[in-house]
Amino acid sequence: MRSKLKTIICVLVALAWSSNVAFSDVAANIDTGSITSTNTSGSGCIYGWDFTSTEDIVVTHLGLYDHDNENRPPTDPDYNPGDGLLGSYEVRLWRIEGSSLVEPALASAIVGPGAQLLANHRYIDVEDVELSKDYSYFIGFNYSSGSMFDRTIVRPQSVGTANSPINIGYQRWDYTSTLPTLPDMISEYDYLGVNFQFTTEPPGPVELLEDLIFQVEDFNLQQGIDNSLDVKLEAAVKALEDVNENNDISAINKLEAFIAEVEAQRGNKITDAQATILVNDAQAIIDLLNGG
Repeated sequence: MRSKLKTIICVLVALAWSSNVAFSDVAANIDTGSITSTNTSGSGCIYGWDFTSTEDIVVTHLGLYDHDNENRPPTDPDYNPGDGLLGSYEVRLWRIEGSSLVEPALASAIVGPGAQLLANHRYIDVEDVELSKDYSYFIGFNYSSGSMFDRTIVRPQSVGTANSPINIGYQRWDYTSTLPTLPDMISEYDYLGVNFQFTTEPPGPVELLEDLIFQVEDFNLQQGIDNSLDVKLEAAVKALEDVNENNDISAINKLEAFIAEVEAQRGNKITDAQATILVNDAQAIIDLLNGG
């Protein structure tokens, strides 16, 4: 996530050397010692799995399994999973509705050689996405760029196991041309190595403010407008980080000033769609600060 993870990453990295250790913030583990064979993904196809969660979660990173580039078996003394992806892959996360994937995707990221390594997976930080326990989801990847394919498909399927509260349904693949139909070709033998990190704790006001600051930047507004809005949001963050007991009131005042400025520029320097997103996000933080 663009805001700070609640999990202590250094502890996870230390634990990552053991492939059988379960991570509370990683959706699935791969037991590298049990892999019997691997395969590459083909261009023009999407690979992944559907899942549910027994509680609401917040997805923070999207990732992909990074197998030994020389395809050495786990028994080889030089076996080196996590040695760097050869190509780049687009990982996307959707909500499922019936037999279709709801567009647009909830989150997407290009995962390649420079992505963060954790437990033999490469991860890219994405804007926080809240997933409800009341829905089903699909996470998948397809080849994006480069000249070399990685062995992201591993066998047997049982080498990939879900961590609570995630429940993996089916390993699925299909041609990208069929999207947004839910991939219906079910693999009963392979684990398709897409993955994600998550937290079960909803983001707090400061984290939501940091995400809103990124949202303003993403809109690439006119510099004067961008700077003015950033000043108000940074002031709200500073107020919440202050030990003063009136910090919530101060932050709310800054957010109300932010909303007023956005509304003043609606349809002018800020499009109506952009203004609606910014106002709704800011109001949600105000409601949270007010105990809503």
